[in-house]
Amino acid sequence: MEVELVEESLCDKMDEIIHINLRGTRFSTVRSTLSRLPVAITEDKRGTYDVQNKEYFFNRNPRIFHEILDYCETGRLHLPENVCSQSSREELSFWGVPQDCIQQCCWKAFYKVDDEMDVLDKLLDYLPLDTDFTRAQSGVQSSGCGNFQGKLWRFIQGWSSSLAAKVWKVVIVVTVLVSLLVFLLESEIDFRDVFPLTTVLINTTGTDQDSTTVVPKTITGHRPKAWLALTNAVTNLILTLELALRIVSCPKKKHFFVSFLNISEILACIGVWIALYLDNFTVTFDDTGKRKPSYIFVFLLCLFRVFRIFRFFVNNSGMRILMLSLRSSSRELCLLFVSFVSFAVMFATVMFVCEYNVKTFRNIFVAIWWAFITMTTVGYGDYAPSTPLGFFFGGVCAVFGIMLIALPVAVTSSNFNDFFNYNRYRSRHHDHVKKSRDRRCAGPLPGVQEGIRSNSVTKTLDDQAVISAWNCGDLKPSKTRVIPFDTKCQ
Repeated sequence: MEVELVEESLCDKMDEIIHINLRGTRFSTVRSTLSRLPVAITEDKRGTYDVQNKEYFFNRNPRIFHEILDYCETGRLHLPENVCSQSSREELSFWGVPQDCIQQCCWKAFYKVDDEMDVLDKLLDYLPLDTDFTRAQSGVQSSGCGNFQGKLWRFIQGWSSSLAAKVWKVVIVVTVLVSLLVFLLESEIDFRDVFPLTTVLINTTGTDQDSTTVVPKTITGHRPKAWLALTNAVTNLILTLELALRIVSCPKKKHFFVSFLNISEILACIGVWIALYLDNFTVTFDDTGKRKPSYIFVFLLCLFRVFRIFRFFVNNSGMRILMLSLRSSSRELCLLFVSFVSFAVMFATVMFVCEYNVKTFRNIFVAIWWAFITMTTVGYGDYAPSTPLGFFFGGVCAVFGIMLIALPVAVTSSNFNDFFNYNRYRSRHHDHVKKSRDRRCAGPLPGVQEGIRSNSVTKTLDDQAVISAWNCGDLKPSKTRVIPFDTKCQ
């Protein structure tokens, strides 16, 4: 009889209704449901029991507590899509609910934030909000270099630092464009002066096959026209001066000389000066009218001028986001390359067998060339199948090429879209924070000025300066005393 009474009392206790208050939102459930929760709510010291309202109060977010109670009833955890998964993680950790119980239908919404945080972390590492010249300026000051070096680096790298810096940036951009234009014009024979080198005698056979005639032939050379060489010298002089200023003012010389663009700029400047000297003061052709091997090496140095165009994109956020998208899609691009080569070899082998009797392809290597051209939908037309079976596999090869290229392109474009949008959101948030701080720095907060006692402030600063510095967070404890506030200050 006593055992039955104990069991009845336990059943009544398990059916007892428990009220839980989460920041004003009240939940009611039975004790048996809460008993399945890893955290004992009735014994949790993180909450308080309100005797008057007969409820347990917890200062927690109530948005997913419905789902937690459902988990206690069914053992399956479903999460709402309109709640940040990071907030859901915190609540699940507080109530002791394991994430392993999340059902498959909620995986996408719950784990999507992990991908988004990875995107944001990569964006912060690769494209910080601070500009290069600002970081370099801080590097100059921290390394103990002179103030002139920091100002010079800011002037050269920070085009928005002053009006003179903007003018200098425009001059450099125009100079680089003119330098590239000169490089292109030098390859056209109409913009080069032809001059004789030597005259040689050539034996020619007459019409009767017995007589020979000696004909003199003039071997000629060529060099850029005078005005083109002068323009090349002026542009290279400006770029050499700009390069020298960057080397002198750069706070981290080691990082400067390991940059590919800086190395290419140094080689281009050296190559142009040597080429100008050789073209105007020496003969760079041999007796047969061909360039000397030494000049070919100098010409290769001059080719580094084409990399100057990339200087415009170094600090461009759009170009950096594009490079970051390609880097993040490296796995998909590698998969594309491996799959492309595998299918190209397979289709090349099949086409070589199909066209073996008509000798359309001399060997499998030629067939591989045809497969690459077909799968990329270029279609030069130098090689083409001529048998019905070859036509069929040629069409299949083209379709496979389109599908292989389309899949990684979609992933890369998706990554670019994510990085671009997050960078836009981050810039907008940064501008909002900056404007809010500027408004705080514009003047003292209401009710603060009368709360600061003038005798508590360092004598070197007036009250208004201290208030502005306090609001901006620039007031250093080493220069001021503690600022007491009046008890009436709100």
